Amino acid sequence: MHSNSAGTMLKQESGNLAEFEYDINQMYSVDSMNLEDLGPLGTFNSQGNLVVLSPPDVSEETLDIAYAMPSVPNIEDMMPVSPRGPPARTPFPGGLNFTVEINAADTNRKKYLYSHQLNRIYVDIKTNFPVQFRWDFERAGSPMFVRATTVFSDDAQSEKRVERCLQHTHESANAGIDPTIVQNVLHSSAAPGTMGVYYCGAPGLPDAWYSVLLRFDGRPQEAYSHAYQFVCKNSCSSGINRRSIDIIFTLEDHTGQVYGRQTVGARVCACPRRDKHKDESAARTAHSNNSNNNNNKRRVQTQQAPTQPAGKKVKIEPDDDVLVLPPLPIVGRRTMVTGLEVMLNMMEAVAAKTPEHEADKYQTSIRALRDKIQELRGGSQAE
Repeated sequence: MHSNSAGTMLKQESGNLAEFEYDINQMYSVDSMNLEDLGPLGTFNSQGNLVVLSPPDVSEETLDIAYAMPSVPNIEDMMPVSPRGPPARTPFPGGLNFTVEINAADTNRKKYLYSHQLNRIYVDIKTNFPVQFRWDFERAGSPMFVRATTVFSDDAQSEKRVERCLQHTHESANAGIDPTIVQNVLHSSAAPGTMGVYYCGAPGLPDAWYSVLLRFDGRPQEAYSHAYQFVCKNSCSSGINRRSIDIIFTLEDHTGQVYGRQTVGARVCACPRRDKHKDESAARTAHSNNSNNNNNKRRVQTQQAPTQPAGKKVKIEPDDDVLVLPPLPIVGRRTMVTGLEVMLNMMEAVAAKTPEHEADKYQTSIRALRDKIQELRGGSQAE
């Protein structure tokens, strides 16, 4: 038996050597323990201390082999791996009947609202809004995880991940915070580092979507509830840039298997009540117009285009020339990145409306701009 590294026998719980217990903290130094070699003979004593049981055929004189507790899985090993690429969007409750609920009756009417008509949250920036999750707790395992991923609603933008704008990214309050948390436009209301709240994604990997992952243990009586907040507005020019967004909630186990998926729209704005009424009114008008057109089936009369005055012709010149900028001195990395992002957004918008056989000419420039923006962002983080 090792006298220094392994320690000495502390006490004999009974006359049977097979029931000897050794305090693991005395028998083996923590620094020297190899967790990969842990065996099956460890247990807890009545005081909750980690102990080692001697095998039945080993005496005090011959005990020269380290027996230790079985390894306890690290909590990080029980988390789903962060998915890569655009997330699936099709809602389904699955076999566990996964549902997502926002109680509009409990909302703060000055800060956030929920439209049942549009299935959309209207919320001010950095305002908490609670979301309730339900599934068949009795049939599900434990722990289970709920992932919230923010995506662009438009199919044309589905392969572009949602990122925080430059202005809010470089706020002084973000100093020292993990870049993955900083770049995510959706945050948990809990402080960074809270147990059971994880931020997924990687700023350096464009196909690593940002998401907030929650761990839920046990089986509640009714529902789980958690509050989120957005840290960017829809109007942020270098971020969401006035595009519609959705939140995709997925129910997963620790292997990443998806048991259910639900989607809720979101609009982050300074006047939730005004924007909610405006969008609902527009939706009702559009629905009414479509119904009238389908019921009446009126013949659409073609209208002649107004003729141009004699001798005057309107010439429309295509704006698809490829131009190369000369070397220009730009003061400020953020200024450069913002300017390039504006050009990137404009080209992406034009490419999306261009026939497929003609849109290829935009892709080279789009890729070059993305690479340059990523290069500049990488240099900023390195500094």
